Amino acid sequence: MRIISVSTDYPSPRNPRRGLFVQRRLEALSRIADVRVIHLEPWFPVLRPRTETIRANGYSDALPTIRPGMFYLPGVLKGLDSYWVKRAVVPAIRALEGPNPADVLDAHFGYPDGVGCVKAALRLGRPVFITMRGLERPILRYRWRGSQLRWALKQCTGIICVSHSLRELAFAHDIDTNKVHVIPNAVDRQLYQPGDRDEARQTLGIDPSARLIVCVGMLVHGKGQHLLLQALARLRAHHPDLRLALIGGPAHEPAYPAHLREIVAELGLADAVLLTGSLPPQQVVTWLRAADLFALPTFDEGCCNAILEAMACGLPVVTTPAGDNALLLEAPNRGLLVPMDDAEALSAGIEAALARPWDRDKIAMYGAGHSWDEVARQTVQFFRQRLSAGNP
Repeated sequence: MRIISVSTDYPSPRNPRRGLFVQRRLEALSRIADVRVIHLEPWFPVLRPRTETIRANGYSDALPTIRPGMFYLPGVLKGLDSYWVKRAVVPAIRALEGPNPADVLDAHFGYPDGVGCVKAALRLGRPVFITMRGLERPILRYRWRGSQLRWALKQCTGIICVSHSLRELAFAHDIDTNKVHVIPNAVDRQLYQPGDRDEARQTLGIDPSARLIVCVGMLVHGKGQHLLLQALARLRAHHPDLRLALIGGPAHEPAYPAHLREIVAELGLADAVLLTGSLPPQQVVTWLRAADLFALPTFDEGCCNAILEAMACGLPVVTTPAGDNALLLEAPNRGLLVPMDDAEALSAGIEAALARPWDRDKIAMYGAGHSWDEVARQTVQFFRQRLSAGNP
């Protein structure tokens, strides 16, 4: 099967840790199919100019990848983004195909990637699949972008949802149930597994007697790191040994990391909080092994990789019922759920989780879940099923 995958969120020389979950699925797919990647790089004159790709730090693409520029209007007329995707991917698809048409176009995220790829697929006469990963929920609330996304979901050949909650979202918008299939994300089992806590703390320079909470996620309001800081301030009055590591880099909200630092200063948490920035997976694993608890007071999720990876390392989790989090935790077996946007409830949940014993081996067994190879197998099976049914 010849697959051309399209994503605006994918590792690159400029940002080698962005979209790793997309890359991992495609790497696994490449072991059973011919996979080519189109990584769209947004650009806008002066504000976001195109620059030559630099192969920094020995970076090299894991798969055959091209990076056409996608014209992008920062902050305005976002309903046009799908048009710019289509305009960029049509020539890119033709360049990758050569004389042999692709069997499948594989779009990651519903908007703008999915909508633009459906438009391109209709022009080129190719089957196209969309993977819903969680960003679709807020997009569907907008009139212009939401109507485009609903149209694309109805026009495409098939839809992969990484969570059951996203499948229900698709059904709520009258999408044919036969074209929707749930394939959750996976975990790199060779990397994310329990390890020696004391050794990890020695590597990181963490006091062995301290209690350490770790949060992994992009620094954006929707991940709720500001609530963690507020909860920590409440807890430190009675638990001065608590420490918090916020692992993740800035994303599409450049003011938010500065806002977090302001909260740290205002609440007097400078000696208790570390913002590590974005880290490679090998270093993230060391922090997870050093931790007593993983916490993520998120507002919206699909299938949260950060939670799966924390559990694969044997960590109990405190999070909200966003997306499929309740299914992942099966609370109280692997962690505790707290209400969204409630720092007081979050602090109580963290305190309760730190106080109780956990079967970390069982947590790790569940967190390891199925492999990316199994995700790839199910993905190709779904592609074939929809194509053999005579779907466009």
